[in-house]
Amino acid sequence: MLYLAAPKQYLMSEILTAITSENQEFFFKVTKNVPGEFHIVMYNTNYVLIKTEGGWVNKPENKLKMSQRLIDAVVEAVHAQVVH
Repeated sequence: MLYLAAPKQYLMSEILTAITSENQEFFFKVTKNVPGEFHIVMYNTNYVLIKTEGGWVNKPENKLKMSQRLIDAVVEAVHAQVVH
C-alpha cells in the first residue's frame, strides 16, 4: 500500500477532552476545520469558534455561548491533536 503524507489536520473522528484551569473535564468532537475557524459538538450542542486578533472566541451566531476558559481549554485540546 502507498500512504501519502497529508497536510496538518485535526483528527475529527476522535472524542477529545478539554480540561479547564479548575480541572473540569469536557468531552467534545471536532466536526469541521477550516483556517481560523473550527466547529465542535459538545454534549449534543454545536459550537463554532473563530480566531480573532484577540484570540479564539464564540462565533456570534452560536445558539449558546461557551465561557472563555472553556474556549481556551478546547483550543488547547484541539491543537494538541494536530497530525504532524
